Amino acid sequence: QWYQRRVAITAGEDLVTLQEQLAKASSERDAALTELDSAREEMNLKIEEEVLKKSAEIVVEQEQVKTLTSSLSEYEGQIAGYKSKLEEMQKLADQLDSVNAELTKSQAEANSIRQKYDELDGEFKVKDSLIKS
Repeated sequence: QWYQRRVAITAGEDLVTLQEQLAKASSERDAALTELDSAREEMNLKIEEEVLKKSAEIVVEQEQVKTLTSSLSEYEGQIAGYKSKLEEMQKLADQLDSVNAELTKSQAEANSIRQKYDELDGEFKVKDSLIKS
């Protein structure tokens, strides 16, 4: 009986030790879960802050894209205007080339007429001088 009592006492002591270890493990588990929850909450806040920051950056970039697109449209309009003016200037240059060609032709004709006039004037002076003499 004494041995059975001793075994029962030892078993009881072992049971108390196991219960204490279980309580300690349970407490450590609860502390770990609390720490995990806190870490999750902190990580979620950091992620949310980063998402808000990136969202704000995207909004700024979208505004920049709108501004650049608007500027590009304005530049394209200006370029179209310059092309139109360039085409007009090319037409005027072509007309000027035609006028210059006509002028060159007219000058050649005038020189030819002048030369004939000079020849006729020379002949007239010779004949006039013969008549006077």
